[in-house]
Amino acid sequence: MSRRALPRILAMAPGLAGLLLVLSCSAAPRFTRPDQPLRRPGRSAHLESPAPTSEVEAQAGQVWRTRASWYGDEFHGRPTASGEPFNLGAVSAAHRELPFGTWLQVTNLANGRKLEVRVNDRGPFKEGRELDLSREAARRLGFLEAGTAEVEVRVLSLP
Repeated sequence: MSRRALPRILAMAPGLAGLLLVLSCSAAPRFTRPDQPLRRPGRSAHLESPAPTSEVEAQAGQVWRTRASWYGDEFHGRPTASGEPFNLGAVSAAHRELPFGTWLQVTNLANGRKLEVRVNDRGPFKEGRELDLSREAARRLGFLEAGTAEVEVRVLSLP
C-alpha cells in the first residue's frame, strides 16, 4: 500500500462505518405490525368448513382444511409480529387472524402426521393458504421438500 493511498482510505472509514451501522440496524418489514389492522383471509377452495376470520369467531374445537406452507431461512432471528424472535428450528405457526398464543393441532392429510403448534406470527399472504408453519414444523409433518401440504387444522385452545 502506498503512503498516498492511506490518507484516502482513512478519510473514507467513518463514512463506511456509518453506512454499515445503518444497514445492520434496518430490517425488512415482516408480515404486519401488531398495531396494524389485520386483513381478512381469503377463502380457500380446500376448506371443509370456514376458517375463523376474527378473534371473536375463533373457538376451541373449530376444524377446517386448507393448504399450509412453511417459512424460515430468511426470517430466522428476526422478530415475529408478536415480538418473539423467529426460530426456524422451533415449532410455530403464522395465521392472519388467530390471536397470538393460540394452540393448533395440524394434521398433514397426505400422511396422517399430527403436530401441535402455537401461533406467534402473521401470515401467510398467498392466495389459498391460511397457515404458515416454521421449517421444523414442516419437517415433522413431512412436507419440507414439497413446500406445501393439504392440512386439517383444529383449534386446541385460545389464550
